[in-house]
Amino acid sequence: MEPLAGQLAEREQKLREANERLHLFSQEKEGEISTLRARLEDMDALRGVLGERDNQLREWEGRYTSAVRGKNDEVGLLQARIAELEALLKQRAEELEQARRPTAAKPGRKDDLKKIYGVGPVLARMLNKLGIHTFREVALWGDEDIDRVDEQLEHFRGRIRRENWVSSAKEEHFKKYGERL
Repeated sequence: MEPLAGQLAEREQKLREANERLHLFSQEKEGEISTLRARLEDMDALRGVLGERDNQLREWEGRYTSAVRGKNDEVGLLQARIAELEALLKQRAEELEQARRPTAAKPGRKDDLKKIYGVGPVLARMLNKLGIHTFREVALWGDEDIDRVDEQLEHFRGRIRRENWVSSAKEEHFKKYGERL
């Protein structure tokens, strides 16, 4: 029995050593498990923070998208309004240009240009030859028109501005037609 007792003691010793190793291994693994649990809790906390940030980001993105859409709508409206105003401006410029342009005499639509201060019979005939027959035409002259007509009045250059024909033609037009230009 002695050899059995020796074997039993040896096996008990191995069992104790195995239990000690198991205990140490278990403690080591519990430490690792505890560290992993702490990291998992940290990760859960980070997920919560990230979820909140994602929600904030979605909210801000929605606001930004809405604001950009609103601004794009405003820009579109402004561009449409600018196009309208440009078309109106072009139309008015064409109307003004047409009104300033000397027109051919219309039957029954000639004014006595001699009533314009500084215009006598000779100048009235010269203006008629240039296609100018009404107070309105003279009243609507701009600087370019004055320069163009002044060039053609060889011996009378400078008189249009000096004698202020445009202002006088406006007055005569108002007297005859009751319309201010």
